[in-house]
Parts: sequence; C-alpha cells; structure tokens
Amino acid sequence: MIKAEYYFGMGIRLLFLTIGLVIVGISLFVDQIMVSACLGVFGFASLWSIHEWIISTSKTFSNVFKYLLGSGSHLHQAQLNENLSA
Repeated sequence: MIKAEYYFGMGIRLLFLTIGLVIVGISLFVDQIMVSACLGVFGFASLWSIHEWIISTSKTFSNVFKYLLGSGSHLHQAQLNENLSA
C-alpha cells in the first residue's frame, strides 16, 4: 500500500477499497471452499492495508510534530511562555 501510494498518489486507497469489497463479495458466492477462502483472505488483506496505512501515517505525523516541537526545543518553550503570559 505504501509503495502504491508513493507511485500513484492517495487515490489508490479507493482502488484498494473497491478491490477488497469486490473480492470479498465474490468469495461469498464461490462454491469451492479453498478458492472462497483464498479470495476472502486476499480481499480482507486489501481492506486491512488501508487501515494499516492510516495508522502508520498518523504515527508518522505525530512523531514528526513531537520531534519538531519537543520539550527541549526553544520554539516550543517560547510558545508556552507566550500562552502563559497572555
């Protein structure tokens, strides 16, 4: 998912969602158990990759902000002092 987003942009999530839902839906109507199970796992993995991407993106952004505005940073201390004096 991350490589796909890097090469194709954020719109790739819609493609992963569509593929995941279609394949899970198809797996419900396939008569052979092994084929149905494989399709279900593949479809669920496609849907789960969107969830994992959202979590990793939020962690990345929060870690970047923690680094940029860490407790030892002078910028962070100046902002705190301004907020307290106002």
